[in-house]
Amino acid sequence: MMKTLLAVCVVVLLPILAFGQESDQISQVIGYAFVAPGVAVGGGSSSGLLHFGGGAEGRLYKGLGIAAEIGYLTPFEDMGWGVGVFSLDGVYRFHKSGSKIEPFLAGGYSVLFRGDTAHGINLGGGIDYWFHKRVGMRFEFRDYFRTSYLNDHIIQGRFGFTFR
Repeated sequence: MMKTLLAVCVVVLLPILAFGQESDQISQVIGYAFVAPGVAVGGGSSSGLLHFGGGAEGRLYKGLGIAAEIGYLTPFEDMGWGVGVFSLDGVYRFHKSGSKIEPFLAGGYSVLFRGDTAHGINLGGGIDYWFHKRVGMRFEFRDYFRTSYLNDHIIQGRFGFTFR
């Protein structure tokens, strides 16, 4: 299963890098790394989680893009009992020329894996604050859930670095 996910990452991320030609306008490729404290809620209980990882995003047309990311999600109580998380998302960026703040919305398919898999959906949004032409900070909210268990959610507040 891990080899399959790695192959999917390579197939998805390599074409995104082809968008990376320099221009005077906005970059066509954005990379990011994040840390996301969060909580799993549902079934009458909740538990604290930590999710960290990274990904890449490629712009396809105007504000529309595609992103792929991989990470590790683990409970605070036992950091060795985590699961891998792979997501493939559609992204829309609200870019205003000359602005250091770039809001975005994202959502798509996610799979959690470790011995077995759980498929689901993620939805979120946030902002990238560009304090330099190529480096910025990312602040984001993300919700993961499975359509078969709409009462169970993994809710996160993400923060990290972004670069182009």
